[in-house]
Amino acid sequence: MDTSVRHGRLLPPGHYLYRQGDDTYKVFFVKMGSVKTYFTSGDGTVQVVGFLLAGDSFGIDALEHGRYRCSAVTLEHTSVCDISCAQLEGLYRRHPGLFHELLVRLAEDRNRDHEIRLLTSQKGSDERLAAFLVDMARRLGERGFPATELSLTMSRYDIASYLGVVAETVSRTFTRFEYAGLLAVDGRRVHIRDIDGLCALTGLRAPPTGVRSRGF
Repeated sequence: MDTSVRHGRLLPPGHYLYRQGDDTYKVFFVKMGSVKTYFTSGDGTVQVVGFLLAGDSFGIDALEHGRYRCSAVTLEHTSVCDISCAQLEGLYRRHPGLFHELLVRLAEDRNRDHEIRLLTSQKGSDERLAAFLVDMARRLGERGFPATELSLTMSRYDIASYLGVVAETVSRTFTRFEYAGLLAVDGRRVHIRDIDGLCALTGLRAPPTGVRSRGF
């Protein structure tokens, strides 16, 4: 497989992988760092639609719709690899087993994102933020990282946009969770003290621990 696919590129914060409307057909994978995706409506309103961590995939919408439906930008120093349509076709011909594994992984990421988006669109602010934190912890745990230690590289405004609330609500909810003993906040670092308590608010399962990191 191409070296750029295996090893990826190291990018600075604020680097755009693609912008809404671009017609470059690639699927991306985060090897290290984090990426934000967002949609800009016709009137200029910005809606954050996702946060990608190490092991996550994104950009599949371009293969489905002929162009990217949102923009993707790095939140910190981030390493990503990408696969073009031609490389995907070559992978299918030469390594069908690996191609199938890739499709399963893409489907898992899409299903997880759909589950979280559904939760955050139908619940109150406490449940929405709890679902966001549990999802972050679960993804870290699945990749073998400490699930209770979160480094939130996104701003409170970005979190609010993603959850469909205002930034002040996010700040107040973090404070309530601290007073309730669910977590401890130090700037953008969050230590989850009671993961079961957060899960009880959402119905999500507790994140795993000691799982092998997912890589590409």
